[in-house]
Amino acid sequence: MRIGVVIPAYNRPGLVVESLQTIAEQDRPADQVVVVDDCSTDETADRIAEWIKDRDGWSLVRMSKNQGPAAARNRGIEALSGADLIAFLDSDDLWPREHLARIERAAAKRPEAVAIVADQLVARKDGRSRLRKADWAQGRVLVGLIRRGGCTPSALAVSAAASARVGGFKDSMRCHEDLEFLLRLSEIGPFVRADGPPVSYRFGVGCGDVEAASISKHSTDGAERRLEIVRTAFANHMTARRRQLLAWAYFRSARLLFKTGFPAQARSRCWSAIRTAPWYVRPWFCLFRSFGASAR
Repeated sequence: MRIGVVIPAYNRPGLVVESLQTIAEQDRPADQVVVVDDCSTDETADRIAEWIKDRDGWSLVRMSKNQGPAAARNRGIEALSGADLIAFLDSDDLWPREHLARIERAAAKRPEAVAIVADQLVARKDGRSRLRKADWAQGRVLVGLIRRGGCTPSALAVSAAASARVGGFKDSMRCHEDLEFLLRLSEIGPFVRADGPPVSYRFGVGCGDVEAASISKHSTDGAERRLEIVRTAFANHMTARRRQLLAWAYFRSARLLFKTGFPAQARSRCWSAIRTAPWYVRPWFCLFRSFGASAR
């Protein structure tokens, strides 16, 4: 089984070298590694080129203009040759030494799986950390994706055939493109969890506070983006379970709007949830609470 690794990078000259080092130290070496520089404006591309020099199977692809991580990953996938599995690593994250070995074992144990996911340790720039287990991949994957948000690409490996079948990531998306990709993958096959130490997901490290807030699933903007992704994914086929999941996504957005001081917008989201799944009671409670709140 051949494993290819794809890493998108943009303006992270120090962090990307740390990420590359964790690939080089894998117990099970990668068969091919493609690093895609997304038109960095600093020395990132030069640092990568210097670091991978004389390493067999490692290459650098330079984008002609900045297009975001989705497009960069797709370019990396195109540059792979003959890979059976594609593992992703973002330029600020770290793999444990046995990551590729356990990915290979999980894929061999369940060859029909379209995606293999690992646990992740979310480490924030303020020093806090939180373990996010990938146990959702062992149950109802669609429910796990909506309620848990899936996983960071650094904790994901996909079948090359499955990636080609769904068309890779959506180039136009610069935020939550991973969730949208996972939703499409969940339509064509099962997921499997790879046991072992978690991937280190360094959230907000190496980027400014504004960038970190814009990509956070806990920010209002992030919740709205996720809601739109779910709504679009379910548009053509709405079962009772999907209605409740979409209603939950509306409710989650409403709850966040309410907590951040936007009761009128929260009421609108509650009504959307109620229209989608009238039997789902949580939006009703949020709606009643919003009437007693004052706007900012």
